Amino acid sequence: MNRSANLASLLFCILCITMLSCKKDRIDRLSGNTTFPRTEQEKEKAALHTEFANMLRHIYQDEQAFREVLAAIWSGYYEDERVLLKALLAPGSSPLYTLDAFKKFNTAKGRFQQQFDRIINKDSFPLLMRYLEKAGYKTGSNWPSQEQPSLMRVNTSVNIDPETGGDEEAPAIYFPYSENYRALFQNDEQTWLRTTLVAADRDANEAPGLEPLNCGSYNCYIPVLVNDDYCEKRAVHIAQSGGQVATPAPPAASPTITMVMIGSVMCSKQYDHLISFSGNGGGSELRFVRADGYLQQNSNGQITSPQNVISVNCSRKDIRKKRWKEVNSIWDSNWEPDNPEQVFAIYEEDNEGSRTLSGSIQAKLKSLTIEPLNYEFTVKTKDDIIRQLGWKRSSFFAFNQGGLNNGCGLSNGFTIYDCKTSVAYTMPVRK
Repeated sequence: MNRSANLASLLFCILCITMLSCKKDRIDRLSGNTTFPRTEQEKEKAALHTEFANMLRHIYQDEQAFREVLAAIWSGYYEDERVLLKALLAPGSSPLYTLDAFKKFNTAKGRFQQQFDRIINKDSFPLLMRYLEKAGYKTGSNWPSQEQPSLMRVNTSVNIDPETGGDEEAPAIYFPYSENYRALFQNDEQTWLRTTLVAADRDANEAPGLEPLNCGSYNCYIPVLVNDDYCEKRAVHIAQSGGQVATPAPPAASPTITMVMIGSVMCSKQYDHLISFSGNGGGSELRFVRADGYLQQNSNGQITSPQNVISVNCSRKDIRKKRWKEVNSIWDSNWEPDNPEQVFAIYEEDNEGSRTLSGSIQAKLKSLTIEPLNYEFTVKTKDDIIRQLGWKRSSFFAFNQGGLNNGCGLSNGFTIYDCKTSVAYTMPVRK
């Protein structure tokens, strides 16, 4: 009886592989708004993601290792519903494992690493092995170095940094719409939430995936097409690269008369692909910029860098559902009465590409006169700049609490700006 069952399981798995091959060919022909790797470096990176997804398929046969990954993602240590492989391979030193937000799930610590070390070998995972060796990882030991939470952006070098593992290039597990499945995980300890696996071998909003089936004591997989609709209904883990340690919440500041905040933000456009071999997949990383020339300028009489950049990371579900995100970060701690105008801009940050912000605003110079001052600086994005203007102090304070008549209304007594564009926001003032 057992022999017959095992034979049936084997035949079913062979059928799944055959179906996957046929369906993947069909999906690849229907690429649509899809970018496939072109250079050898890009192709190798996509192949690394495929190896990593295959590794996860083996590791996820162990329920404790799988639960450890879920707890790591839901701990919020990294932005945008993900966890880097290097954290999972350092259970003894990664700050992630010290968080109360991780500990509250009461999951195994180090089970993922045990399974990973047991399975990894050069024959089956040559690219993954090469990456680990270059990064200095040895099986049975913690990852060589772990990053600390910081207000700084992660290293964007394409080379592997032995100190950080190269965050933008580091293998990562991305779990879009993860909040949909958190209650199931927490409320029923007997429920083993199984996930469909996708390898980020392209930049696209849909791609082939493998959906798990229970084949006796082992998971089998069938080919499926994964997109945002699918992710809303079934749990999906995407094997890709890149991650950013979550930025700590800004400390509460003492109120001043003219403190201006970025209050609530709503993004209604997916700026990044769901799946991305280039590391730009997932949610949208909005950046709110402030620059002025108040009593300062460079030797050429220009503004060449912003004074403040606020990070607002919106998940794909935030965007899909058009949900407001509470930010409450300080855009300007004190907009002085004699500072007539400031640069305001919004862009979506990527790990490649660039755009230039430039123009002219009125500024109080070191000579204590109000004169035009040029600004020009470059930001990292592949998209067009979302918003850019010189915001005059007089008009801002005149209309920030009503009377703008822009068709957006108020929120908590403050004007909602740009509600008919892809990014709406409020800018409360503390008095």
